Amino acid sequence: MEKLKERLDMFSDAVIAIIITIMVLELPMPQHDSLAEYLQFGKAIGIFFISFCFVANIWYQHSILYNDAETMNNHVFILEFIFLAFLSLTPTFTKLITVDTNRHTVMAYGILTFIVNGPVYACQLFSYSPKIQ
Repeated sequence: MEKLKERLDMFSDAVIAIIITIMVLELPMPQHDSLAEYLQFGKAIGIFFISFCFVANIWYQHSILYNDAETMNNHVFILEFIFLAFLSLTPTFTKLITVDTNRHTVMAYGILTFIVNGPVYACQLFSYSPKIQ
């Protein structure tokens, strides 16, 4: 099971790297040489950096959890894939905010961050370390 734990950790790292790559590729490039387009591009870069910091923090917290985990069980695998599925929505919600920043898109992004952060911080709060069975 130790090898399986390492493989899951590497898979999670790869998914997170792909998420960050997708976010940077989704940045809208200015189409015309106008101040409004460059301001929109600057706003998109700012939103990208916020999402980048969010994903980087999740990666850091995730790596701390994996370092503390001695073993894994089937429940951890299922929760890990659910976690990665929600985290994989980050580029979509980042683009949504970039294209149309309003209270609904910001609220949707906030709900996504709550869903993704919830299990990570709950594990740290209760000092939960997954065990292999």
